[in-house]
Amino acid sequence: MISELNDDVLLHILCFLPSATDVARAAVLSQRWRRLWALAPELHFAVGPGSFADEQGKDREKFAVSRRDAARRLIAGVDATLARRAASGEGDDDVDALAISLVYSSNRYYFHDHHHEADVTPLRFGGWLRFAERHVKGSFALELPLVAPVAAAVAVAAARRAAWEKANITSMTDEGVVIFVEHVAPSANAEEEEEAAPEVVELPRSTRAEVMSLNLGYATVSVPATGAFRALTDFTLHHAVLDAGGGDDDDLRLGHLLSSSCCPRLRRLRLQQIGGLAALRLDAADTLEELRLVNLPDLRRLDVDAAGLRQLRLSGCSGSAEMEAMAISTPRLEDLACDGMVHPDRLRFAGAATVRRIKKLFLFTHGSGNDGDDANAAALWLLNNCVALDHLDVALFFAMVIYIYIYIYT
Repeated sequence: MISELNDDVLLHILCFLPSATDVARAAVLSQRWRRLWALAPELHFAVGPGSFADEQGKDREKFAVSRRDAARRLIAGVDATLARRAASGEGDDDVDALAISLVYSSNRYYFHDHHHEADVTPLRFGGWLRFAERHVKGSFALELPLVAPVAAAVAVAAARRAAWEKANITSMTDEGVVIFVEHVAPSANAEEEEEAAPEVVELPRSTRAEVMSLNLGYATVSVPATGAFRALTDFTLHHAVLDAGGGDDDDLRLGHLLSSSCCPRLRRLRLQQIGGLAALRLDAADTLEELRLVNLPDLRRLDVDAAGLRQLRLSGCSGSAEMEAMAISTPRLEDLACDGMVHPDRLRFAGAATVRRIKKLFLFTHGSGNDGDDANAAALWLLNNCVALDHLDVALFFAMVIYIYIYIYT
């Protein structure tokens, strides 16, 4: 009989179930299992696909309420499970892997109304971060929908943009290209009352976690002043805003937290869709092999020293005209993907001679403005200095500017 197996074997079997919900359901098979399921070494919570095709029919509201109620039950289950696990003590509170995904996986409609944003409060997911900080010794993944204030701002901005476009689009050409009149869309927060300061959540600090992926729904976060990721090999942070109330400290702390002194084993680092990051100084461990910096709109100064880096991607890191300085020292770099290099006058790049593959190198034609001129100068500099190339991927752009007025944060 399966129930006659020892606890370690039963817990190993439970690890093969895809989610914590399935583990809890399996526990009804045996009274003994009801005690064991909360001790499973891996916990996975996910809201599932949540197909938005349901909302197109006459039962749109019914489906929305059903999904919201299911998500709320899952969120309450996360709270209860983690609280029970933390209270168990005597080593039973540790978790090898914890994954919490509250974003519908179907087609990744990240900006779609998830109906449960109001339940994902900073106080609540801040508690999950603290649990991971103390109890996760393997991998931790947290994926949140847009936090409620941001979700509301996006909805207001989208409605304002739709109304503005309706009032200002003059005609459609025979080729179907929209022609806009020369107007500037108003700011999303124009003539509105001053909003309350956002709640701030501190990023976790863990000496045992090996892999960490945080998608925080544009929550406002602060960086801990002390702490280290001694075991961390893979770190991803995206859809977050650094706390403006911390001044320049959070910029400095983030760079320090991810540098060799605090992350001596880091191999892969991804920072994506992060607001409020004006300067990044990264003195990386020699173990770092892959670095991705994508859509950091406020970045003005970048300094990367990574002796072991092999792959580097830079995309959307401020407009090249706004970037004050970029210094990159990567003597072993092989793969480079970039569409945001600065003008060579503001660029120090030690390592171009070892680059073998360049992807997404942008060249702009006439009428592209200062950003296009800087990008072209940087592209020509790379072509002249990357002398070991055996693969080159170039994208040629003509002058076309698309403005999207969605204000995520101020």
